[in-house]
Amino acid sequence: ATLMCESFLASLRALTGLVWKLPYNSLVVGSPSVTAMALFFTLVSVTVLSFQYRVWLMHHRSYFIRGCILGLIMILVVEYLPVESALKIDFLDVGQGDAVLIHGRDDQKILIDSGPQRADLTDILLKQGITRIDYAFLSHPDADHATGFEEMAGKIGIETFYYGELTEKEEVVDNLKRLYPKAHFIQLDRGDKLHMGDVSFTVLHPSQSLGKGVLKNMDANNMSLVLMMTYKTKTFMFTGDIEKESENDILKKWSQNEELINVDLLKVGHHGSKTSTTEEFIQATSPKYAVIQVGKNNFGHPSQITLQTLADSEGIKGEENIYRNDSQGCIRVIVEEDIRIIPWLTSRRQTWYNR
Repeated sequence: ATLMCESFLASLRALTGLVWKLPYNSLVVGSPSVTAMALFFTLVSVTVLSFQYRVWLMHHRSYFIRGCILGLIMILVVEYLPVESALKIDFLDVGQGDAVLIHGRDDQKILIDSGPQRADLTDILLKQGITRIDYAFLSHPDADHATGFEEMAGKIGIETFYYGELTEKEEVVDNLKRLYPKAHFIQLDRGDKLHMGDVSFTVLHPSQSLGKGVLKNMDANNMSLVLMMTYKTKTFMFTGDIEKESENDILKKWSQNEELINVDLLKVGHHGSKTSTTEEFIQATSPKYAVIQVGKNNFGHPSQITLQTLADSEGIKGEENIYRNDSQGCIRVIVEEDIRIIPWLTSRRQTWYNR
């Protein structure tokens, strides 16, 4: 009996290995929508009832058919009826790394960075029914910002990929081009403007015009893409891992444009490191809220100096307007006329903060 079981299991493993080598052997899908689930359970219920009450249905077939058609029409109306929705920005909890998912009002999905290795970003997206990203940004090629893109390949599609000037680790982008052969890769430069539905982006940093000498001396952190996103009257700055050198460069270039440089929410640079977020930078940008993407680490992030600088700023006005992934989980920002912020860590933290 033991020999038979072992032979059967060996044959099953061999068959599984053979199927795994076949093309299209697996299909990755996201979680179904609420409408799709409602339709599925409606069909199951109708099937069960048709057997249990088949005699009644034989005499009232017309009513049954009309009811089914009406129910189907109602489901389709709910699915396709235009609904005014808010812009949502999720600062995803991916540990010590950055990953920001933006849900556009027209259902566009924008991803800024992808977190470190084994951060479960693919699962996070699939559980939301997301199998395709419309626009992806790589702030810079460090592993804690880029590795998630590599792990997503073959499971989550990307239509357009944006990245900035590179002074090192160019092989990371080359590898992404290999992993996403159908994606459009576009290199951005300071001053570039992008319009994506109701949101627009302006590239604040870096710039090829800095000169080869300056670029050569700037590491990957300071070469991070810095993006200013605008939605209606609200502005959001995504800073990658820039440090004080790049902050100073941004202020030097954009300080005359107060309308652009002032922000409602700042994604704090370099996980709250003490090498970033200077008093001058915070004073110039004047954010009302700050989000620090940080997880368990040995670097001392976020620095107490940075936290104090943010809390003491005129715009933020205290620690309650500073949000952190390591202590509050995913930070969801809902943007309508005002900004509302929801930490997702526990049910007790799922409180609406009306700002």
